[in-house]
Amino acid sequence: MKKLMVTAAIVISAITISFAQRDKNQEQKTPEQRAQAITNNMEKKLALTADQKEKVYKINLERAKKMTEFRNEQMEDRKKHMDTRKTLLEESDNKINAVLTDAQKKSYTDLKADTKENMKERMGDRKGNRKGRGHDNHSDSSSN
Repeated sequence: MKKLMVTAAIVISAITISFAQRDKNQEQKTPEQRAQAITNNMEKKLALTADQKEKVYKINLERAKKMTEFRNEQMEDRKKHMDTRKTLLEESDNKINAVLTDAQKKSYTDLKADTKENMKERMGDRKGNRKGRGHDNHSDSSSN
C-alpha cells in the first residue's frame, strides 16, 4: 500500500510537472491554469461528476499553489525538498481518492500508471539527448 502511495505521488508529480513545463516558450501558467488543465484531464479520463470536478479542482489548485511556492523557495537541501514534495503529493492523492468512487479509483490508478510510463519514456529521451549536447544536429544533415 505504501509503495502504491509513493508511486501515486510520483505520478501526480509527473502530471504536475508535465503541465507546468509543456511549452517553455509560452508564458508560465498560473496555478489556477495548471489546476484547471489537470482537472479537465481528470474529468475526461475519470468521468467525474460536477461535484467531484469542483472538489478535485480545489485540491489541484491547492497543490498547484503550494508547488509554486515550493519552487520559488529554492530549497537548498535536496533530500528535504524531495521529502516535502512526496508528502504534498501523497496528501493531495489521498484527498482525490476520498472524492472518487471505487471504479474511478481504479481508473485513476491506471491513469497514474500510464502517466508514469510516459514520463519514463520522456526521461529516457531526455537522457539520450543529453549525450549529444553541444553538437549541432542540423550540421550532420547540411554536410551531406
